Amino acid sequence: MNGSEFKFDFITPNALNATIIVWFFVIVAACICVFTVGSYLWKRYLKNREFRFEMQTLGLDTEQEGTLAAIVKRYRMDEPMSILLSEQIFDEMATREMVRILSSPASAEIKEKYIGELYDIRQRTYQHECEAYEDSVAQSANTPTSNPAGA
Repeated sequence: MNGSEFKFDFITPNALNATIIVWFFVIVAACICVFTVGSYLWKRYLKNREFRFEMQTLGLDTEQEGTLAAIVKRYRMDEPMSILLSEQIFDEMATREMVRILSSPASAEIKEKYIGELYDIRQRTYQHECEAYEDSVAQSANTPTSNPAGA
């Protein structure tokens, strides 16, 4: 057997042309883009799944869950959980929604129902925080303090 029987050409500097190099970099760039977009979409999916789970634990009905999800989607919140964790962010988004719905051509009944729904969502979402604050205030008011001046 001599070496000419195998028709396999190893990569040599003369056999390497520009199209192979260009295709190699195109494939590597495409793989990087697919990985980046895929990881972004996966993180977004996980955040949305956590948000849906938290909405279910609040005991909201399906219409209220839909309203809250629409607010998050409409204002393109990167962290959907922040609307549930921060009373200030929720109030800001709810205010924007109220302005939007009040300036819409919808009937007064629809506007009233929607705004009432926003208030109900807020009450259910942050009610436990208000109760905990009221309990801590009541507990501190009932705690006897010592008189440092003496009796």
